[in-house]
Amino acid sequence: MVGVGDYFCRRVGRKLINFVAITFIMGALAIICGLYLQGLQMREAWVIRYCTIGVTAMTSQASSYTLYIAKFMITNELFPTAVRNIAVSALSVASRLGTIIAPQLFYLADVLPVLPYMVLLVLSLLDCISFQFFLPETKGTNLENHLPPKDQRIFYRKQSVLEE
Repeated sequence: MVGVGDYFCRRVGRKLINFVAITFIMGALAIICGLYLQGLQMREAWVIRYCTIGVTAMTSQASSYTLYIAKFMITNELFPTAVRNIAVSALSVASRLGTIIAPQLFYLADVLPVLPYMVLLVLSLLDCISFQFFLPETKGTNLENHLPPKDQRIFYRKQSVLEE
């Protein structure tokens, strides 16, 4: 479904795909947090179950694949050929580390039952904001085949350390 929208609609780009998936996840997490904060976790347990199932389904199947494609596509399209493999490798390592660390967040429930959901909500919000504001839309742009000139690089020093 995402592929069809991406192919046939010019407005459906990587940023919109990421925004829709993360917004669904944040909505379900916000409902869970709200129920816990109001003390309704026992009376409205069925809502928490359905929201948890929705978040799990969205992150494990539909959203995970959608987010995976969006993030890897934008990484492939942002970086020039010379460093593209390094960028994708760094993204893959960060993804694997997140997979290792994420289950440990639920030990925070010993401190406060709502804390794991709040942490996930904050991390999802940070992901959404950083993806929307700091990364350009790359759909329809040409892939770069070279690095920028030395004077346009961020960490380029005009003088050598030995010359100073």
